[in-house]
Amino acid sequence: MRLLPLGFGLAVAVNTAAQTPPSPPPAAADQPVFRTGTTVVLLDVVIRDKKGRPIPDVTRDEVEVFEEGARQKIEAFRWVETEAPVEGAAAPPPKAPDASRQINLVSLVFDQLGPDGRRLAAKAATSFLDKGLRPNTWVAVFQIDQRLALLQPFTNDAAVLKDAVTRATAGTYKGLIDERAALQEAQKQLEDSGAAEADGATGGRGAPATGGGFAAHAQAQALMNMLRMAYSLQRQQQGATSLYPLLALVRGHETLAGRKTLVYLSEGLQVPPNLEAVFRSTISAANRANVSVYAIDARGLNVERAMAASGDALAQAQRASQRSVQSPGGGSVTKDEIYAADTAESALRLDVEGTLADLSESTGGFLVANTNDFKQGAERLAADLSGHYELTYQPPAAAWDGRFRPIEVKVARKGAVVQARSGYFALPPGESSALLAYEVPLLAALGRPAPPRDFELRAGTLHFDEGPAGREHRLIVEARIGSLEMVKDPAKKTYRVHFSLLALVKDKDGAVVERFSEDYPFEGPIEKAEALKLGSIVFKRRFTLPPGSYSLQAAGQDRERNRIGTTRVTFEVPAPAPGARMSSIALIRRIESAPARAERSDDPLDVGGVRVVPNLDLPISLAANQKLSLFFIAYLQGGERPRMSLEFWRAGRALARAEPELPAPEPDGKIRYVGTFPIEKFTPGEYEVRVALSGPAGRCEEKAAFTLVP
Repeated sequence: MRLLPLGFGLAVAVNTAAQTPPSPPPAAADQPVFRTGTTVVLLDVVIRDKKGRPIPDVTRDEVEVFEEGARQKIEAFRWVETEAPVEGAAAPPPKAPDASRQINLVSLVFDQLGPDGRRLAAKAATSFLDKGLRPNTWVAVFQIDQRLALLQPFTNDAAVLKDAVTRATAGTYKGLIDERAALQEAQKQLEDSGAAEADGATGGRGAPATGGGFAAHAQAQALMNMLRMAYSLQRQQQGATSLYPLLALVRGHETLAGRKTLVYLSEGLQVPPNLEAVFRSTISAANRANVSVYAIDARGLNVERAMAASGDALAQAQRASQRSVQSPGGGSVTKDEIYAADTAESALRLDVEGTLADLSESTGGFLVANTNDFKQGAERLAADLSGHYELTYQPPAAAWDGRFRPIEVKVARKGAVVQARSGYFALPPGESSALLAYEVPLLAALGRPAPPRDFELRAGTLHFDEGPAGREHRLIVEARIGSLEMVKDPAKKTYRVHFSLLALVKDKDGAVVERFSEDYPFEGPIEKAEALKLGSIVFKRRFTLPPGSYSLQAAGQDRERNRIGTTRVTFEVPAPAPGARMSSIALIRRIESAPARAERSDDPLDVGGVRVVPNLDLPISLAANQKLSLFFIAYLQGGERPRMSLEFWRAGRALARAEPELPAPEPDGKIRYVGTFPIEKFTPGEYEVRVALSGPAGRCEEKAAFTLVP
């Protein structure tokens, strides 16, 4: 078996050395020129007749392209055809692709399948390999099961691919893979490909490589980048969803040459409201990389299932709405309460088959669903890969504002059915692999000399125990819902709020070491609107840093009024020291009941069935607070309980001192301390509380500043 040698290509352009149309070739003056340039939009277009058969004789004059409703000038147009397999012949041995014909790159992606789904997915994939594995079609096999795994790099060896499909659908794959081991294996493949012999030339869209070994190295590099990006996105977003691996997959295809197809075999794709922007970014990234997604619903034939998830969502929304009525205002808001929607329209967004259709149809593919016979779908996919049109146009000049720009392709031929991608997000060239669409205006705001502060945004970090990679931290950003625009619809009896957030952690040199973001589109019944205004959106993320000086920059956007709030704080990560260690001091703003799952939570702020909500530099009213409560965790070394001292300071002078006794360590060896101290004799002003732990092995100290107001 030998891997496919590929050249580098651009997602939105084709090299001028691309292949000519099938014979007989037109005159040289009529050859289509596919220019290389990051602002050239390239479209793969499938045109079928009423019976679903490709139409190979459409001319440029019959085709119109519109972007945002405005007609665009088609710069290049051609029909691209691949070599058909020989019927009844034995499968040929794998070989280098024919440079004179179009290369088809197909990624088979198996996503978290149950027993029945694995059986049907194996049947569908095998049917495709039997029908669509042409000499110039190269296939890779991936699996998503909490993480992205590469089971088989690109090859056209049918036996090897069927073996990979068997492994993907055997049901023995571990749910949580070893990220380091996967990257090490990908690195080994990358190094092996660097020594590959130059067995053949590249074809398709990419710039020609200088040799087969170089091209294979480029292909292996792209595969490893997909894995790295998937792990990076999941770490940044810290969400258990299939969208981040999918996003990494389609973005990783940008540098690959050829017609690119992703066959997504799953049992549906659930997109909650906070991941809608990620879903749209996945579609946009696929369109930008010119990847067509063909979705196969491996649940098979089931006429009742389409509404089952939606019914469950309606019930969950009702329960969450009841909780929001019963609970007092002023606290942080749970995600269930944020996303509660008593309308059928919102709950039906959880129709997981509908999202599969959206994903496939928006990227120029189609959905195969509600069937146990995948033969027809495999034949239709093979037909799409057998021939299609390529066209390019120069998009109108516009700002890289992250806004979606719809595309429509029309054909002036009776009965013709057009299949093409639906549009793209206007992201800066070269940054599509790094940004989600909603992050663009937030990043721009943080880059201004005077970042906007249209509404208040509070942020802070707390550090906890040491780990192999450094000290564990929690990032916390808070925005009051009452400071955001709430749009009410009396006719539907609903409200809506849309908030997006981005946080950057930078080192002392200004380099971004961590980036986190989330989009919060939510709505609910109008009678809950005023109570919700009293609450806050609290954004939390965990990360690890080595010792040093850092800054945290956060930006939030009120999407309904296009207002942006920003904040910036600096913090230090201390070097590890002998003896007892302690976390940051968290001044307690309030104590809330923790969710039922908090017993299994790894959030250090979840303690004994309650959740500590820290004060993020919010002034403390003496009229409403006669005492100050604080929380920290002591990490013992050697098992001996340290001595604790606490002091209040103002203007460089100690005002009060106490030496409370620490409680006994818990079974995990940690001491979680919550203490309350009187402050009624203090006057308004700036203060600092200092806590020190001392023992035979050494001493550690933490400080926390706070402001008292009348």
